[in-house]
Amino acid sequence: MNVDVRVEDDALVLRVEGDASLAQVRAAAFDAVLTCRDRGLRRLLIDVLDARIDQPPVLVQRIDIVQEWAEAAPDGFSIGLAAPEALLRPDRAGLYVASHLGLDARVFTGRAEAKRWLEQPSAQSTHS
Repeated sequence: MNVDVRVEDDALVLRVEGDASLAQVRAAAFDAVLTCRDRGLRRLLIDVLDARIDQPPVLVQRIDIVQEWAEAAPDGFSIGLAAPEALLRPDRAGLYVASHLGLDARVFTGRAEAKRWLEQPSAQSTHS
């Protein structure tokens, strides 16, 4: 697994490539949320389009992941997830959970769309 973390346009971008376990990707994403919190960043792009994850998360894992992100994230935090359709649930259950936990999150199957969404004012909430 290759992990690249960088700040681009006041957003943290986590890009995961290659073979990875779900646990490894989950840990990297959680670390990215913590990094955002510690650096005062309010936007995170998690890009797993080029990762080969051993198995997609089941519903309970999705809920757990989103809950840990929401608990660690600062107020007004936005997460864009760029992932292949095969990793996403058709019902987008994780987004439903995120919205109920106060986390602004969206999923995309393209990197450019995810970046555009994060750059919009609605994804740059200034709540404190």
